Amino acid sequence: MTTMEGSNDKQTPVHTKKKSMGLISSMALIIGSVIGSGIFISPRGILLGTGSYGLSVIVWIICGLICIPGCLCYAELGTLIPSSGGDYTYIKDAFGDWAGFLRVWTEICCTRPATMAVCAITAAIYILYPLYPDCSPPLSAVMLLACFFIMGLIMVNILSTPASIQWQNVTFYGKIAALILVIGLGIYQVIRGRYQVFLSPFENTKTTTSSLAIAFYVGLFPY
Repeated sequence: MTTMEGSNDKQTPVHTKKKSMGLISSMALIIGSVIGSGIFISPRGILLGTGSYGLSVIVWIICGLICIPGCLCYAELGTLIPSSGGDYTYIKDAFGDWAGFLRVWTEICCTRPATMAVCAITAAIYILYPLYPDCSPPLSAVMLLACFFIMGLIMVNILSTPASIQWQNVTFYGKIAALILVIGLGIYQVIRGRYQVFLSPFENTKTTTSSLAIAFYVGLFPY
């Protein structure tokens, strides 16, 4: 979008970015970022690490308490440095351009690709599980489907911004629907009287250092 500003004698074109996200799309982006895919990935890992439902709930709570100070720090930084850019802006203002560059480089080359790989592989495993009821899905099939997901998302984002926004909205609604379904099924099972797990929540609890370390590591991922 181009606008014309200036005096009557000379007008200078000013180029501005076209707004392509509405209220719903913006809310879907923010809420979808807060409720990450880790909520669907971590429960199994935490349960395997703790061995019991009771300890797994405690691990979830402790991980949340650990993350609260970090959230408060970000809230304070957001009020002190109101510029856009997130981590890059905060680190750049505190330690200089070089540190800010390293933060962005790490995010682009290491953190984001690894996170996307985990999400794609997990989605592929969940989709392939019904096709292999008696065994785990083949690793080659999982990796091929995960690569297809990643390449498909890359193509959508490259070819069309509106299409990527619509896809973000669809995945947001799907994520919310999945959470409601899981919660609803849990409540339904309790109503049916299938709550034996609550009678002995700490049965088969694992107390080894390695298993608890893995449980906390997996538990911090969705936060």
